[in-house]
Amino acid sequence: MAAKNTGKDYEKLTQNIFQQIINQDTFKNIEVQQDVTLQGKTGKHQIDVYWEFSLQGIFYRTIIQAKDWKSKVPQKEILAFKEILDDLPVGTNGVYVCKSGYQSGARQIAEAHGIKTYELRKPVDSDFEGQIARIYFSGKYKIPHYENLSFVIDKGWVEEAHLTDKIDMMIGQGISLDSGTPLYDSIGGKVIGCIRDALYGLVENSSEEPQEKTYAFQTPTYIEIKPGLFVRMKEIAGTVYHRIYEDKFQVGYEDIIGYILKDISSGSFIRFDKSGNLLDIK
Repeated sequence: MAAKNTGKDYEKLTQNIFQQIINQDTFKNIEVQQDVTLQGKTGKHQIDVYWEFSLQGIFYRTIIQAKDWKSKVPQKEILAFKEILDDLPVGTNGVYVCKSGYQSGARQIAEAHGIKTYELRKPVDSDFEGQIARIYFSGKYKIPHYENLSFVIDKGWVEEAHLTDKIDMMIGQGISLDSGTPLYDSIGGKVIGCIRDALYGLVENSSEEPQEKTYAFQTPTYIEIKPGLFVRMKEIAGTVYHRIYEDKFQVGYEDIIGYILKDISSGSFIRFDKSGNLLDIK
């Protein structure tokens, strides 16, 4: 059974959206509150979103009604909101925010009584008429593949270093190498790359047909096959080839813009990302 939509998440989103808008204004440190109770002339009123500030001894108050409805807001809801405004101190501003728009009668009532109306919702194609809403990309990628890899140790160096028996024993036990294994310029020296870099050299100029190739280290290069035990590498050999992959994708407004706050009277809107963070003001 689906959880009941209490509208609280939408109220929280509305609070966050307007807090960011106010932060862009001249007045700073105004706290936008969610779910507050205000005392009117005749009773108490639950307010979805509220803020106030004082300027030269005069209080300015704004209340917001936020409706997370699938249907358009009807006239009776705006009239009910007007009654709340009339019961609060003179000069309290009213803002109505909804997700699915307003019936024509509701808009007329709101305009007649100075109630600002907005839509806070996800963007749709019609919001971007005359603009580039999506960009399409296509590309081909060459992905290297390796098979039958062998890592060849410089046996001449091993003999000179009198490490033959020790290295043979280590090889018999198995040596674990991966693409991130570091390469050194000397025993215990400076890291100059990793096995992955040598593999790139192995597949350089390879074709789509499997080829036997060898990459020889041009300068002294060492790997640490166990703590404190270094050996000098001679070359890497293996069967290499690459495959071509073609990819197509698009980037659209829905990948960047999560919400818009549209001013119903002017048609202008402010954009926010999917986390509700301010992007820009149009």
